[in-house]
Amino acid sequence: MNCIPRAVPVVLQGRALQKDAWDFFKSVFKDYKPDSAKLLENCFELDWENTKCEKIIKGDGEAAKTKEYIRTAYEYLRETYKYYAGVSPLGRVMSIGPGTMTELFHHCEHFIDGKVIKISDIDL
Repeated sequence: MNCIPRAVPVVLQGRALQKDAWDFFKSVFKDYKPDSAKLLENCFELDWENTKCEKIIKGDGEAAKTKEYIRTAYEYLRETYKYYAGVSPLGRVMSIGPGTMTELFHHCEHFIDGKVIKISDIDL
């Protein structure tokens, strides 16, 4: 077996190797629309309507208090959902399955205390 060194790359005269700085507006992300306050509000209301929170939470005004509390953290909850839905999709559908949800809540020891909220409550 004989080894031959690679030939030195040929640089054409008059052509300097130029690399442009990365530009968001020239990238594949140029059409991406960042979340606005109105979009987040609409998403939150739609997501809230699809929960069973108002059926589960008992007490005068407790559901409204819970809704307002979740609204303050909704942007972070949504970003967490987008991350886990992308990392562990169900087939080709970007969503979170029960296994991923359980794993996520195992990392939230302070949230699931076994008395008020149990791991089996996650499905609700």
